[in-house]
Amino acid sequence: MTVTAELITKVRKLTGEPILPEGTEADTRFTDVEISEFIADASSVNNAIADVWEAKAGLFQAEIGSVKSVGAAQETTQWYTPKEQADFCFNMAKQYREKAVKATAFGCRVR
Repeated sequence: MTVTAELITKVRKLTGEPILPEGTEADTRFTDVEISEFIADASSVNNAIADVWEAKAGLFQAEIGSVKSVGAAQETTQWYTPKEQADFCFNMAKQYREKAVKATAFGCRVR
């Protein structure tokens, strides 16, 4: 696929990796070059998005889990495990792969 700034922004948005107004790509898990490579290597934008979600799943194995819940009175914090985070990413990848398959089945490419 042809990489454009708009596609990079779209992929970032749909994978939870946006660059915030006062932020930089260093504030995200992927550089613009890496996002561009996902797009260039994919047959559709949905496949590129699925590829990013799968890559994120692998990164969670190296990261500490995210907060699941916080209790004020008991002062407890529950964290999402890397497995729970990876499972979420794989589920998102599956959804975008299914979108890509449906678009192909109907003879169109979603961009």
